[in-house]
Amino acid sequence: MGGLGMMVSNFNQNQAYLPTLYMIVFIPNSHHIPLLPQELSSPAMKDILKQIRSLLLKATVEYETLVDQNNENLSQELYESKQQNLLLAKEVEEEAQLKTIEEAVAGKLRKEYERRDGYDYVQELRERNLEIQQLKRELDNTLKGVDQREAPRSLEPRTRHTSIQPCMMM
Repeated sequence: MGGLGMMVSNFNQNQAYLPTLYMIVFIPNSHHIPLLPQELSSPAMKDILKQIRSLLLKATVEYETLVDQNNENLSQELYESKQQNLLLAKEVEEEAQLKTIEEAVAGKLRKEYERRDGYDYVQELRERNLEIQQLKRELDNTLKGVDQREAPRSLEPRTRHTSIQPCMMM
């Protein structure tokens, strides 16, 4: 393909720290033609080399600036992420402390009531729970009976299955 190719060689002693460039011209559909150092010493080529060096320096500075900005952005995001994680950790710790305080207060209150009255509230709650379950079963059975009486004939099953329901003895 057409264009201009470059190869960086050893440092030139006359120009501090700037590499000597050997240029190779690529001509389409032919072999490359190397330019020798004496051809690079012409005023036009020196001007081209200065432009190339200045473009390379400018590109290097822009690249380093972009890398620095990217690093700053990443470090800012990391800092914000750490701050957010610290806040979340504090919230979780506070919730855990509140939960343990609530549990401790509930336990102390229960013990205080039991000690003061000599009454077992846990047993009362169990009895109430059993009463509620029994009332719920009775209500469910009543509702099933109402539903069966009000259901139209076309929706009733053709064969009736009887089911055995366990009864609890108290």
